[in-house]
Amino acid sequence: MATKEKEKKGGGTKGGAKGGESGGSSKRKKGSEPVARSALITPDYVTALRIPLLRGRDIDAHDDAEHPRVALVSASWVRQFLPGRDPIGQRYRTSDHRIVTIVGIVGDVRHDGLQTAGEPTVYTPLAQDPAAEMTLVVRAGCDLPIGDACDDGAPLAPSVRRIVTETDPSVAAYAVETMSDVIGRSLSGRRVGATISVALALLALLLASAGIYGLMALHIALGRRDVGIRLALGARPQDVRRRLLTEGVRLAAIGAVLGLGTTALGGRLIASLLYGVTQTHAPTLLLAGGVMVGVGALASWGPAERAARISPADALRSE
Repeated sequence: MATKEKEKKGGGTKGGAKGGESGGSSKRKKGSEPVARSALITPDYVTALRIPLLRGRDIDAHDDAEHPRVALVSASWVRQFLPGRDPIGQRYRTSDHRIVTIVGIVGDVRHDGLQTAGEPTVYTPLAQDPAAEMTLVVRAGCDLPIGDACDDGAPLAPSVRRIVTETDPSVAAYAVETMSDVIGRSLSGRRVGATISVALALLALLLASAGIYGLMALHIALGRRDVGIRLALGARPQDVRRRLLTEGVRLAAIGAVLGLGTTALGGRLIASLLYGVTQTHAPTLLLAGGVMVGVGALASWGPAERAARISPADALRSE
């Protein structure tokens, strides 16, 4: 098997309540063999980023240069390289001929943005392969006296810089940002598209409401005599109102069904703007259809209410 190993630009240390991360650029091995991302980490990295440990054990302080090389692998790595086999205890050889034993399986991470699938990843201890640079991950506990640290890690930044400087004045902590900032930056372009889509959808909903209102008003105006005759023959105003509302809802329901039918055709156009749901997500489609029917009922209410108040004599005289 082949792996895609990152340049040694990673690491991590424990900070705040829990912490540790590694990172770096990647380079692909020549050839057409499947490849995987690799990262150097320290103990508590998985815990700090809340990556689920699915099986086996985590990297710990005993995994250093004096002990056999170990690694964590992601679930997608197992599916790609060891399908149908138990990876715990399995060994593989890296491109530099090192033997590594798999000790745990962790969940997939979307390294390159929420729109990407989890890439097969191998996590190895920084202590077994030191690096010159590292990315520090700090998770603050909710009981720390630093304000809203659970919701916003920004208050931690000065403390992190101070601790790094006190630990080693020659080390500079730069590009400090919260995880919310990282995620927000990856979604910035998509948020623009999503905002425009929502604005256009609201405009379409408004136009549909106006269309249903106008159609019902025209229908009642053309059928004014029919309404008057029904009332003259003993029909109750609430019966007339109910019949017209039912007709308005029926028209809205037909439009909703036709609109949902075209979703399968145009769904691919919005698939790139979605995260966590598909373009054919049934609850979302049902909610959209329900909103359309509800708007149709509201748009029909005014004309139906006016029709229920028509005087039979006036309606017959108008013809």
